[in-house]
Amino acid sequence: MLNGFLTKLHFLALSDDLGTLHVVQIPWTLYNPSSNEKLKIGKYLEKEVERLLYFKKRREMRGQEKNSMEAEEQRKKTELMVGERTMEVKEEEDRKEYDRYLAQVKVVLKELRM
Repeated sequence: MLNGFLTKLHFLALSDDLGTLHVVQIPWTLYNPSSNEKLKIGKYLEKEVERLLYFKKRREMRGQEKNSMEAEEQRKKTELMVGERTMEVKEEEDRKEYDRYLAQVKVVLKELRM
């Protein structure tokens, strides 16, 4: 009678670094699947795969957004540099025009003194 009872139980033998052997009985719920367990685990794994794919797409999307933002910042910096150059060109033209004006004023003053 005891022999039939022991055949229905499941045991796990474990040992540690000191050489001690531990025999543990595995509960019935761990070696007997519950109803629809395979279906439930399958659905869980499908959801996990979908979740991982979602996060992968999201990471790629965020990377693209980051790249586009960096490109936009670089474009703005370039526009500012071009704007500064045009201001420098305008200032240079204004200086040249002012120098021409001063030269004309000198010519007029020389003519008036004579």
